[in-house]
Amino acid sequence: SLPNQPSEALAHFMFELAKQVLTKAGGNSSTSLFTQPSTNPSNQRGPHRALHMCAFQLGLYALGLHNRVSPNWLSRTYSSHVSWINGQAMEIGASAINFLMATWQGHLTPSEAASMADKASKSRDPPMVRAAADLALSVLPQAAALNPNEIQRAIQQCREQSHAMLEKACNAVERASAHGSVDPAVMFEVGRHW
Repeated sequence: SLPNQPSEALAHFMFELAKQVLTKAGGNSSTSLFTQPSTNPSNQRGPHRALHMCAFQLGLYALGLHNRVSPNWLSRTYSSHVSWINGQAMEIGASAINFLMATWQGHLTPSEAASMADKASKSRDPPMVRAAADLALSVLPQAAALNPNEIQRAIQQCREQSHAMLEKACNAVERASAHGSVDPAVMFEVGRHW
């Protein structure tokens, strides 16, 4: 009976709003208010960066609302909302991945966050690759909820950035193994990195 309580209807509305903002931000609108000025008229105009980020954040908020009314969201194997957010994060770049580092735990499962970090690490943009490694490192304290391939890929991303980041990754996996079951092969790999 309280206003603005999480519900399926509110989550759906917010996700639709995110998609509308994205449409207005980048695409079919002929209004110059919603598109970036282009120096080369033959290039296709990209989305307005600030509105694109706003749409991304609205979509993430909608996912958080959906999670609040779905008690089993941590065990989900697929979500169209997560796929949409993943696609937008890849388009926006490092700023979206950096935003996720502070918010992923209430919105994404550890596997979804690790997968997003892995995809982002394949970018040709160095700040995006760095942000992806930071996201991977932020997931490793939840190593007990990841499969061995996800853990090893996250450790590899950290290793590619620096020795200091690799050390933080190994420490995070070791601490996670004390609280839950981490595959022994993963612990052997961590020991090999030491």
